[in-house]
Amino acid sequence: MRPKAGCAAILKYLTTKLRVKKTANSAGNDSPQTPHKIATYSIAGASLGFSTLWIAPATLPLMSAVHRSAQRLLTTTLIFAAAVAMFLV
Repeated sequence: MRPKAGCAAILKYLTTKLRVKKTANSAGNDSPQTPHKIATYSIAGASLGFSTLWIAPATLPLMSAVHRSAQRLLTTTLIFAAAVAMFLV
């Protein structure tokens, strides 16, 4: 019979095992400034100018709310998984 580990040890184990591995071939992991992106942003900036700048302050609270909700969901899920793991140990 294994000795029971603390909740912190179980959370650490779960977060290391459930972490998504980033690979070079996955979408969105290429270098941040590739030539085609620079050209696209330059063309968009030259044609639109500052007319779409109002979107940034309008979407910032929405992005913050989505991020906070995802963080709470992950925390709740990990605590539940740790409780189940402690029950099974």
